[in-house]
Formats: sequence, C-alpha cells, structure tokens
Amino acid sequence: FSAGDKGRSVYYQNKHERNEFQNQFNNLSEYLQNLKMEAVTQDFDKINISRVAQLINKSNQFHLTNNRYTESEILKMELLDNKFCRCFKLKDCFGDNGLISVIILEEREDKVLFIDTWVMSCRVLSRGMEEFVCNEIISIAKKIGARTILGKYIQTKKNKLVSGLYERLLFSKVENNSMATFWELKVDENTRVYETFIKRV
Repeated sequence: FSAGDKGRSVYYQNKHERNEFQNQFNNLSEYLQNLKMEAVTQDFDKINISRVAQLINKSNQFHLTNNRYTESEILKMELLDNKFCRCFKLKDCFGDNGLISVIILEEREDKVLFIDTWVMSCRVLSRGMEEFVCNEIISIAKKIGARTILGKYIQTKKNKLVSGLYERLLFSKVENNSMATFWELKVDENTRVYETFIKRV
C-alpha cells in the first residue's frame, strides 16, 4: 500500500463527498459557490518541477498541444525572458487537489502571447478552473503589453474533451489546417475577466 494508493483512496472519498454535497443544491452555481474553492498560482521551481513534468507528460485528455518536455527543458524555459511559466493548485472544503494545472506561454513578435502548453487534471473539470487559468493568461498578456493571445489546438485520439475550450472562452478561430486549429483573443483594457467561484490566495 503505497503513498500513491493512499492518495487515490483519499481522492475517491473526497469525490464521493462532493457528489453527495452537490445533490443538496438546485444548480451548479450554488454548488460551486459553496465548495469554498481556493487556488494558488506559482512559478516553476525545484520543489514542484517533478509534478509539473508529470502533468505535462502524462496528461492526455486536457492537453491542448500534446507537447512533452523533460524536467531540465522545463526549468530552462523558466529562465527565459520570453517565457512565462505558471502552475496552479486547488483546494476546497473537502480537501486539497494539489497541483492540477500548468501553462507555458511565449511572448512573440507583434505583441502576441502564444499558449505553448496548457494541461490540467481532469478531476477538477467543470469547477471554473479553466476560466481561472485563462484569467491568469489575460493578466500576463496585459502586463507585457500583448495585444493578442494565440492558442493552438492539436487534436489527438484522447483530447477531444478540450476541442471546444477556446471557443467556449470566446477565442476566435483564425486558422484551420490538417495539423491544428489556431485561436486568438484580442486583449485591451476592456477585455472581460471570466467569472469563477475560485478565490485566489
């Protein structure tokens, strides 16, 4: 009985408790509001790099570009001036989900911020974490003066789950070829912030 087995046992117990809790509410918004979710945003470092690499290399369903990187490659990206690397932790009133999402962004010419990698654990889907992460991307774009956020989606056999993510987040499709689709979101002072019930701490 390993630590991993114990973690999975706790996860399934918490999942059952959340499902029972959700049945008490008439709609999803009330349920999410009462989960009392809190998220932490961090840079990559030597403490979390192992989990960051694990998410990038083992996530299949919520993985928009299917990029795979080693720990050393990821740490080098963190040091580059044109790269912005963030990871996200999430907890709620039922427990700590740990590090559940990773983004790697690249500043390009013509005031473009490109989403090189965006992965997330499927166990936190439909709780507003997608919107929370997108708010962070928009915040970074504004800080560096980017006018456009460019996303890329490469379809695989396993990631159809996120085929409509950019469209749901109000990105516009700008290119479609046999290899990938590209989506963009214009950024200015009036760019909307997505509403979530997740508190940033």
